[in-house]
Amino acid sequence: MISAATGAMALVMVSISTFDWSSLKTFTKLPKTDAAVMAVTVGAVVSTHNLVIGVIIGIILSAVFFAAKISKVKVTTHLEANKRVYKIEGQLFFASVTDFVAAFNFKDEMKTVAVDLSKAHI
Repeated sequence: MISAATGAMALVMVSISTFDWSSLKTFTKLPKTDAAVMAVTVGAVVSTHNLVIGVIIGIILSAVFFAAKISKVKVTTHLEANKRVYKIEGQLFFASVTDFVAAFNFKDEMKTVAVDLSKAHI
């Protein structure tokens, strides 16, 4: 019969042998978000002794960082024959709404306003 201590030691040995130790050399060269995901995932696996929990936390964290990264919307404006033209570039989705709405000047007293979405991804 295997004791709990022996089972825990076996888990630690498997974890040590399957971890990609060469990734530590490139840790400082990675983007900060990728390094944070890797560190949190490894920390979660080590602290909970459950690979599934670590992977789920890593996936959620990666999704949050990805949504924050692509939510940047660039809005430029110019006057063109008595109308205000807003040119939108970037991804338009729920995470980019705040930047998108903040770019418009609602106090501007232009009679005609055009929104150019030709370079936006909706």
